[in-house]
Amino acid sequence: MKKLQSFVYADKNKCIGCRACEVACSSVHSKKIGKTIGAVQGDIMPRLFFVQTKQEKMLVQCHHCEAAPCRASCASGAIRIFKQKVIVDEVLCTGCKSCVLACPFGVIEIMPTKYKAGIAWKCDLCQKRDEGPACIEVCPMQALRWVEPSIEAKRKRISAVQAMPVLSEDAR
Repeated sequence: MKKLQSFVYADKNKCIGCRACEVACSSVHSKKIGKTIGAVQGDIMPRLFFVQTKQEKMLVQCHHCEAAPCRASCASGAIRIFKQKVIVDEVLCTGCKSCVLACPFGVIEIMPTKYKAGIAWKCDLCQKRDEGPACIEVCPMQALRWVEPSIEAKRKRISAVQAMPVLSEDAR
């Protein structure tokens, strides 16, 4: 049975806006890893983003879609699914920005590099980290959690929705 893509769920009601997730993400993907905020050298360049307005605060990151629009739009084949994760192969990426336009969540950016005009930059669920995503580990409020949806659970949700009564015109 095919597995569905895993992802990180962010509970906006638990989030306090400390941005520890951004620092952890940046640290994991940086060659200059520090153990404390004072030891992080250079810019904080996370692959997820904390957004806050007067009314809301929310962590925005890749949803690792099963039918990933970014993957479908990638002419170079740099975006692929590997171990139920949507991954960007930075060597193959040409920085064409088609994935940026295709992503319905706005979580892909093009980051300039030393050798190319840019490469696609997005959450990779800390694929090279045995412990899993660093953002989950460091969240002091446990606002982030790992979700591994099953096909059976998805079928149950669809069945429940289909079984719901349809309101007549008069009831609406």
